Amino acid sequence: MIKHLLVSTLTPLLLSYTVTSMAVDLPAVLQYERVVELSLPVSGVVSKVLAEEGQSVNQGDLLLELEDIPFKMTMDKTAAELRLLEAERLSVEKELMRNKELFERMVLSTVSLENSEVDFIRADSLWQAKKAEYELDKYNYQKSRLAAPFAGKVIERTAEPGQTIRADMQPPVLFRLADESSFIVEAEVTASDAWCKAGCKNRWKALQSYCQIKSIVVTSEIHVAAGTIPRESKVERH
Repeated sequence: MIKHLLVSTLTPLLLSYTVTSMAVDLPAVLQYERVVELSLPVSGVVSKVLAEEGQSVNQGDLLLELEDIPFKMTMDKTAAELRLLEAERLSVEKELMRNKELFERMVLSTVSLENSEVDFIRADSLWQAKKAEYELDKYNYQKSRLAAPFAGKVIERTAEPGQTIRADMQPPVLFRLADESSFIVEAEVTASDAWCKAGCKNRWKALQSYCQIKSIVVTSEIHVAAGTIPRESKVERH
């Protein structure tokens, strides 16, 4: 289960950039633009936790697994019941075909044929319902394993081995995952430190370097919007 957050996660870091020949290090705040809360839609007991806070993961990487024995036993039970209902349905279907032939030969009453048709409808409905139940069991088993919906960084982990998950109540948040490909970095610097007068908006252009800075706006401070984690970038005056 995935819940998108409206509030960005703030992470402190150090932004390094160069103005002409002067290197400047600034305290900065990283705001992830996409953070999701991950939980499970099924109940169970946590068996394995496969990711830690601060760990980068790829899309599809397993983060957590529930104990699978209850899910497998449920599927086995449903599969056995499904085989029985399938056999009963086949038997009733054959009986219906025979009764149709007898009806066409005028040796079977209309009431008897209709009863046979009702028996088949009942057997077929029970079989179809059990098929749906089996598909749901398979779905629940698949959902007992939590995988990363996209590549990102685990910024919070609350799941612990042995923890009981109750999906029929408010599902607990097990992980918070941030998309590292989309975020904003904000730093502040005085106009004089930036070698620019206050209010000279858009007079600096960011060169796309490691941090791929999109824009720097100078007023009484500089706001830096970045696309990847800043390491070292350069700005030049226009």
